[in-house]
Amino acid sequence: MDRRKLLNVYVENFIIHRNQWEAEWSRTNRCGLSSAQGGLITLLMEKGPLQAKDLMFRLGVSSGGVTVITNNLIQKGLISRVKSDTDKRAVYFELTERGKELYPIVELDTNQVMDRIFSELSDIEVAILAQLFGKLSGKS
Repeated sequence: MDRRKLLNVYVENFIIHRNQWEAEWSRTNRCGLSSAQGGLITLLMEKGPLQAKDLMFRLGVSSGGVTVITNNLIQKGLISRVKSDTDKRAVYFELTERGKELYPIVELDTNQVMDRIFSELSDIEVAILAQLFGKLSGKS
């Protein structure tokens, strides 16, 4: 198969895999959040307060998507908006105590979905996958 066809197969499989992730998350999570909401909770726990532009980039959603996700999490009392002390225009999102308390469940749900979704891959294949995606994202 030529390079273009292989890349088309990759794109098709990537979309299928992403849909499998969403379906598995919806079927099994106990935290009561969407996968995007769970991802945002994880990001804030691991990285600390972030601006909407950072969330857009890291979650792969639009500004409107970030607005919907953050508003839902604010309503649930899991995150809050915080204005910067140094730049009055800058707004950050951070976890509330409730959000921090929920994180272990989100982490467990995420790990279980990853274990199921990647169960067909050996540890070596997972390492290769991580290396390839790191290279594609400029992090290798």
